[in-house]
Amino acid sequence: MSSLPSSILPQELYLGSFAHARNFKIFEELNIGCVINCAREIPNHFQDGNIKYLKMELNDDTHFDLMPYFEKMIEFVSQFRENHSDKSILFHCASGCSRSASMVIAYLMKSKEWDCKTAYEYVKEHRNKIKPNEGFVECLLKFEKILYPNKDVPSLDIAKYHEY
Repeated sequence: MSSLPSSILPQELYLGSFAHARNFKIFEELNIGCVINCAREIPNHFQDGNIKYLKMELNDDTHFDLMPYFEKMIEFVSQFRENHSDKSILFHCASGCSRSASMVIAYLMKSKEWDCKTAYEYVKEHRNKIKPNEGFVECLLKFEKILYPNKDVPSLDIAKYHEY
C-alpha cells in the first residue's frame, strides 16, 4: 500500500483507505482539515482536534442506495472549501476503492460539471485500484441524469462497465 492517499485534486482532495484515516502524520503532511468517512464500520479517529468530519453510514453492497448521500456530501464539502480553502479533504472507506471512490466521482460530477464517465476515468487515472460496485455505478448514472437531464444516453454503459 502507498504510504499516502491518492491525490485526486492536488492539495485539495485525496482518496484513501482506513489506514490513511488513522495516521495523523499524513494529516499534517497533506494539511488535511476535513474527512469524509464513507464506511459504516470505521470510526472517526481525530474528532477531538480541529478536523471536520462527515461520517456517512455506507455499506459496500450493490443494493445500497447512495443517492440520498450525494447532495449532503457535496454541500458539506462545498461549505468546508468556502471556509477553509487552505486545507485539504480526505475521502476514505475501508480500502478507498468502492464507497469513497463513488463519492469522489459524484463530487467531481457536480463540482466540475463532468459526466460520470469523465469523472470515473479521472479518478481511475489518479487511483488505479478504484472499483465502485455495479450498484454504485447505477446510482452515479442516476445522479448524472439529474445533473444533466437533457443528455440522451448515459456516459457509461453499465453492461460494459467491467471493461473500463
